[in-house]
Amino acid sequence: MTKIKRIGFQGIEGAYGHQALINFMNSNFTSCPFPTSQDLFHALEKNEIDLGFIPVENSIVGNVSINTDLLYQYGFYAIAEHFHKISHCLLAPPFLKLENIKKVYSHPIALAQCDLFLKKHHILGIPDYDTAGAAKKISQEATKDSAAICSEICGPLYSLKILSKDIQNTYVNYTRFLMFKKSLVKKNEEVEDKVILAFETEHKSGALLRVLQTFGSFRLNLTKIESRPKPDDPFSYIFFLELDGELHDPVYQECLSILKTQVAKIKILGSFKKGLLPS
Repeated sequence: MTKIKRIGFQGIEGAYGHQALINFMNSNFTSCPFPTSQDLFHALEKNEIDLGFIPVENSIVGNVSINTDLLYQYGFYAIAEHFHKISHCLLAPPFLKLENIKKVYSHPIALAQCDLFLKKHHILGIPDYDTAGAAKKISQEATKDSAAICSEICGPLYSLKILSKDIQNTYVNYTRFLMFKKSLVKKNEEVEDKVILAFETEHKSGALLRVLQTFGSFRLNLTKIESRPKPDDPFSYIFFLELDGELHDPVYQECLSILKTQVAKIKILGSFKKGLLPS
């Protein structure tokens, strides 16, 4: 019998991370909400959950850097990625209509992504810590002039009705999530074609350039590079890279063996099959 996986996400039920997890897994899992990403990572470290599921990048806002920082800090291993289309909805108690709404609560990013709709309808946006948390708040308070911007699934969860769908400024709005586990895994049977790694260079002239030239000499295609500060070493940086290819390929292994002589520290943070953008 297949074991039901306990998968942690940040937020409460109805959060976009929760909705994305449902879409990605379909069945045979238990979703475990955590108030912060730090709480989620700590739970995985203590084996209280089997997998973690976190957002790492949004097509409009950019990187969710705190989560990539945690992935590096804990040394966990990404095994899959999932792209989730963000569709902001305006939800309110069943007795309200759109013309009744004077205030709307949501996460600051969601408010910013829907500011044209709010201006059109003369609605004041009020920041809240979480989209689903805002929906729960509206449901409990049952106000006469307030709504929440959140995911569609918050409706049945918190007894709210949808006043308007797809209210974001642009319909091209995707968030990329990573599924990860506690330790590096053996090669999957599924074809892997993407690698995530991070490294720290020494404080020497041309150190980063030599690393990039090494990737080039093996004709490995870098699809993303990001630098993040090292908390314990002011104005020093960790470089996060994403590359096309399969980690267990001999070419990759040879490249990594050379890289280990060129950097102060290197970690493989994931290897998996690329996710696809939903239509």
